[in-house]
Amino acid sequence: MGDVLVKAGQWQTAQKAYANAKLVPEYAYWKFAPLLEERIVKARENVAAFNAPPDANGRLTTPIMAYSPAGCLGCHQN
Repeated sequence: MGDVLVKAGQWQTAQKAYANAKLVPEYAYWKFAPLLEERIVKARENVAAFNAPPDANGRLTTPIMAYSPAGCLGCHQN
């Protein structure tokens, strides 16, 4: 949800949405915690990054989570 908000330019609201993941008891050992922490810190600059056009090879330089290697596994690990 946070990435979608950032892509829409609502980076401050996104930071709050991202922070909600920290409330889950399993957060302490969630393997995507470092990615989330980076998303929180870079929310403002990711507005442009998430909306950037694909590179010459058609790849997104900074994809939102849905298009990243974390994909569905960020939420659905089991």
